[in-house]
Amino acid sequence: MTTAVEPVRTPPELIAPVVPEAVSGAHPAPGARRAWVDSFARVAVATVLAVTLAIYLLGTPALAFRWLHQPFLGAFVEQTLAFNNVGATDAQPWPAFVAGVRPGDVLQAIDGTPVNGAEAMSRLLAQKAPGQNVTLSVLRDAGTTINITVPLSSFPAQSFITLFVVPYFVGLVYIIIGLLVYWLRRSEAAGRAFALFCATAAAGLGGLFDLYTTHWFTWAWTLAVPTAGAALMTLGMV
Repeated sequence: MTTAVEPVRTPPELIAPVVPEAVSGAHPAPGARRAWVDSFARVAVATVLAVTLAIYLLGTPALAFRWLHQPFLGAFVEQTLAFNNVGATDAQPWPAFVAGVRPGDVLQAIDGTPVNGAEAMSRLLAQKAPGQNVTLSVLRDAGTTINITVPLSSFPAQSFITLFVVPYFVGLVYIIIGLLVYWLRRSEAAGRAFALFCATAAAGLGGLFDLYTTHWFTWAWTLAVPTAGAALMTLGMV
């Protein structure tokens, strides 16, 4: 007679609980997040370097030499159309200041034609020639509009070298250094921070003349200054 063998049963308290597998991707590991941040930082810094290089090689020189070929009003006009003080305190002040313009005066019109920006001013000056006189209508602090006759001239070569050529080539050196450091150390936070500082410092130096004249890249200069400071802070903390 065959005897039935009962299966051995494991007590419930000895059975290991089944833990469900974690959902892949629900909570990325710190290493994965760090890799993503590093990848994003490399792309961001490379983009800043590329944009800065394009502006530096193509935009800034073209605008500077185009502006240089138009008659010089005798002073720099800010984006707000206010005359700044560059050339006002020189041993030989620029023509507009000699004629009576003061730093802070706001340009309203040239020969009776209203001026609402740098492009409008350039179009009006392009119709003139060095040696001609123009009448500037300016708004002074007291709120009164006065007319001042100013002789047009060519922009001084020495001032062009000081305000454009020297800063431009110093900035070009910064860009070359930034590109080299990025190529060699782009996988390191310190290398990326230094490359970013070089790019923004170059934008600040190369865009200085444009800030005084055509104002096309004022936005780039405005972004470059605080970004350079942030890059230096990052460099000091890594």
